This record gives sequence, C-alpha cells and structure tokens, in this order.
Amino acid sequence: MARFEIRIAILLGLMVGTLVTVESAMRAKARRMKEVSWDHVPYQLGQWKGEDTQFNPVYGFDPADSSLLRIYRTARTDSVIVVYVGFHRDLLTGLDMHSPDLCYPAQGWALISQKTSEIGLFRSAALRVNQIVVSKDGEFRLVAWWYQSGSHDFQGRIRQVYRMMFLAMFNGRTDGDIVRLEVPFRNRDDEPKADERLLKFTALLFPALDRALPR
Repeated sequence: MARFEIRIAILLGLMVGTLVTVESAMRAKARRMKEVSWDHVPYQLGQWKGEDTQFNPVYGFDPADSSLLRIYRTARTDSVIVVYVGFHRDLLTGLDMHSPDLCYPAQGWALISQKTSEIGLFRSAALRVNQIVVSKDGEFRLVAWWYQSGSHDFQGRIRQVYRMMFLAMFNGRTDGDIVRLEVPFRNRDDEPKADERLLKFTALLFPALDRALPR
C-alpha cells in the first residue's frame, strides 16, 4: 500500500511540475511576444499619397492577426503601388495561406515570369524577394513578397518552417510578417518601368517599415 501511495505521489508531482513548466513557458512567450505599430508607416511617402483599402479578394480572406493594406498613388504620374503587410503571432500558420505564386493562378491570373530579385536594403542588409509578373484581362501586375521574422528575412516556406520551429525552442518567438508589394502596369513592355517604380518606392517605405515591424 505504501509503495502504491508513493507512486501516486510521484505521478502527481510530475504532473504538477509539467503544468508549472508549461505555464512558465507560456508566460515567458507572452513577455517576448512582439507587437506591430502601423503608426510608423506614414500616408505620405515622398510624392506618394496612401489610402487604406480592403483586402484583395484574389487572396480570399486576410489570415493575419493585424495588417496594413494601403494603395499609394502619385498625382503627377497616376502611378499606383499596393502595400500589404500582415503580422502573424504565429507565422507558421500563415505561410501556406498567403503565397502570391499560388493565389494569383488560382484566381485565373496567368503567370508570365517568376524569379527572386534584390530590391534594396532592409535592416542594413540586402533584401532578396520573390517576384512574379501576372496577367489577366489585359492587366499586368508585378508582385514582390517576402517573409520577415524579427531580423531575419526569407523567401521560401518549407525550409523556414523548420528554422522557425528550431528558433522558437530557444527564444519562444513564433511571430512574423508577410510583406507584399504590387505594381500594376498596362503593357508588357512597361515592366522595366514598373521595376524602377518599385525600387524607388521601397527606398522610401523601408525605413518606416523597419520601425513598424517587430525586431
């Protein structure tokens, strides 16, 4: 009888210890959880004037915990760039739900080209992004996107799943961001100009985005 009671006491002790450990880990994660601050992204960026808009139905619903979706226009040239930034407290859940190379074709857009390219400096490092050109009903769009987790940027989904799981074991952070930039243009020959507009715009956007996104 005494041995049985000892075993029960040990089991109860292990259960309590496990619960305490899990609770401590959850509290530590909550303390380390970072938040986004969209106030740092101004509506006026040089000659570009921004206006908030609704989530593009080409992506279905917005899975982010908090997001910025804004259309920037220039009065002089009537150029347009669409900025979407989605903050996820658990970025892993959003990786497969938001990928333009899958979303656009699923909505009837033809994929014209696909590559990775460098579009400037972000957080003191050269930033490489995914980039596609799509077409539908005579309209073209240059779409660039990447994923940001603290100070780390990445383009792919599968490899980063394991990387984030590994880092979360040590720092408790699972949050991250998805950044997407769209540049509509009218003719296929205008793609170089769309590229140029994107580069000039990101030079204005990135310092503000750096302040807005968690490090």
